[in-house]
Amino acid sequence: MLVYFIPLFGTILLSYIHNEYYKIEKLGLEYIIVAFACIIYCSGYMTGSDWRNYELIYRNITWENAILQPKENGFYLYMCLFKSLNIGFFPFLIFSKVVVFLILVKTVIDISNNDIFALFLLFGFANISLFIFVSNPLRFMIALGIVCLSYKYMIEDHIIKFLILILIAISFHISSIIMIPIYFIKNIKISSRAIIILFTIYYIAFSPTILLSVLEFLSKLSPIIGVVLFSYIKKTQDMNYSLFTIGSMINYILFLLIMYKSDKIFQLKNGRKIFIYTIIYFILIKLGSTMVTIARLALFVAPFALVSISVSLRNLVDKNIAKAFIIIYILLSSSKNIYNSYAYYPYTNYFINLYKGELPYEYRSNYNKEKYFERFNKYPEDWHEGIDYTEPLFE
Repeated sequence: MLVYFIPLFGTILLSYIHNEYYKIEKLGLEYIIVAFACIIYCSGYMTGSDWRNYELIYRNITWENAILQPKENGFYLYMCLFKSLNIGFFPFLIFSKVVVFLILVKTVIDISNNDIFALFLLFGFANISLFIFVSNPLRFMIALGIVCLSYKYMIEDHIIKFLILILIAISFHISSIIMIPIYFIKNIKISSRAIIILFTIYYIAFSPTILLSVLEFLSKLSPIIGVVLFSYIKKTQDMNYSLFTIGSMINYILFLLIMYKSDKIFQLKNGRKIFIYTIIYFILIKLGSTMVTIARLALFVAPFALVSISVSLRNLVDKNIAKAFIIIYILLSSSKNIYNSYAYYPYTNYFINLYKGELPYEYRSNYNKEKYFERFNKYPEDWHEGIDYTEPLFE
């Protein structure tokens, strides 16, 4: 488990080496840390969850059935390209992860003007890197990488180039379509006080308890509505009903901090747009806390939020205390989430296991779940959900 903390401690250490806005200009150490992070996050072997589905798809994919897929054909054609070159599944998977990882790192560095603490947040905050590269929703990950490439054209208002990239992203994951309405949000024409009041009302209104009451009321209006809302009600029932969980409180405090230091964010290049996309992130992440399927949408604008958080923290009078608090919170929450998830722990690496040869699929698929059973004397809740046999490419 400690291997996951190498990028975190590396970026923490680097952020304290030089205090001039935490510039990444420190004898090349940043490249070593990024390289270690890339290897750790991108070359997991029996870690993760979604690769089980994708490996089976990779076995069965052909150009013919890729073209015939009802949606997201770009992903299946991308798979076919690698398979036609006789490239194995894990080299294909690791290559895809590495490319997106480097895009995401470069995006954060460019937006933040080389802010190393923003890079620490990318590796640790809200398990963003763990989710994207270790748990690894592959189609979504590639779409996210393409969306990051579109930021330049979104910020500079080059709509044609932006739309071309978003359409490509949609061919990998349909959720990328949310970037189209986000593109047209150019300004927030209300005061900071009004934003805080409205967000606070929204924050309270979308608690799981209140949402569940609303969904159950709507489901009683019509059997059809009940059927449509059933999955949302079930997921909401399984949530923590507390309005003031530690995670939600941290997010709300960070939102207030960003509002308080918005003038410092405005000083960044394209700072006003970065601020707008950050507000969108907090809106989506709150909605995602009550509707799980929406949570990942926030990741499409997460790099802007990470930069805004870092800028706001470093401009506080007690910035060292605030930074230390965030660092401790991230380290503790990461430890808990890693240990409690079969997708992250125990950690195995593809390159380290190469000497053993190709391990059987069933062994690899069950390894982390069996280890989870050894820790908690029960299997993960999605033990029977790891493979979606309704996928049309399964035989």
